[in-house]
Amino acid sequence: MRPDIARRLPGSERRRSACPGHLLRPAQHLHQPQDRESAAQQPARHARCGAANMASGRLEASGFVLRGRRSAPDGAASRRVNRTVKQAAINTISMHALNTLHEQVEKFREWAALYPVHQRSIDWECEYGHWEALWDASLAVVDSLAPDAWTVTACADLLYAIARDHALEHISSMLWTQPDALLALARASIDASEPNAKWQLAARLGGQGSHAAEAEALLLRLVNDEDEYVRRRALLALGALKSAYAETLAERAWDTGHEYQRIAALWVLKDVKSGKLAQYVKLAEEDGREYVVRNARDVTITG
Repeated sequence: MRPDIARRLPGSERRRSACPGHLLRPAQHLHQPQDRESAAQQPARHARCGAANMASGRLEASGFVLRGRRSAPDGAASRRVNRTVKQAAINTISMHALNTLHEQVEKFREWAALYPVHQRSIDWECEYGHWEALWDASLAVVDSLAPDAWTVTACADLLYAIARDHALEHISSMLWTQPDALLALARASIDASEPNAKWQLAARLGGQGSHAAEAEALLLRLVNDEDEYVRRRALLALGALKSAYAETLAERAWDTGHEYQRIAALWVLKDVKSGKLAQYVKLAEEDGREYVVRNARDVTITG
């Protein structure tokens, strides 16, 4: 079975492992060093946002739908009024979503301030007790507003929430069906200082075959990020997209000598069916590091 693009490569360099219910699980065939903390009971999670449907039912619940019968002579005027009132309802709901998200982000920031940076564990965010409220607020914005309607603050709040949610990846996982939002957030992340948002968005871009050109363009920027894990996930995503640049970038990653970059390079060469895979499998055997060698053997036996 082909390894999932979200597979996790080995090493204690990952910024998370002890968080309850970590969803990014390694494929069974992918060998990894056993240097992670064990996972605890997963917290209550993944209540879907009630803002997913913006249709008439919610407008009616808001009391904004005109119910009067339109008279024939004033039909056009009535339609205009109806549209105006409905738009007002949408604007009200959208503004509420933006305000709620900002309030939830500020609550998280206030809580985080109680944890001095030097005292934080790898997955300190998992101790937060109001994740569902933050998830719901984030997804309400994604569901109720088109990206071009997001404020600068809303975009920053979304990136912050996604970054803090790096252990469960609940928010980013919901972006599979929201390509416009995913692309907008990935675009905004490039110049942001949130590596834990960048790598999640990079990984999701690897599944955007229907928007491959723009996804590839964003990944080609993320693959040059200063953070090693962001670069690695962007490289894997380019392999998943079968990018024409993937082979060259995989060779570049190999040449760094970095253990995890080399492992990623092997899987990318396999993903794009590179004719150079056999050459790099041989080089991996010569590398000699346990997990480079194991993954080299795995790429030759998996489908």
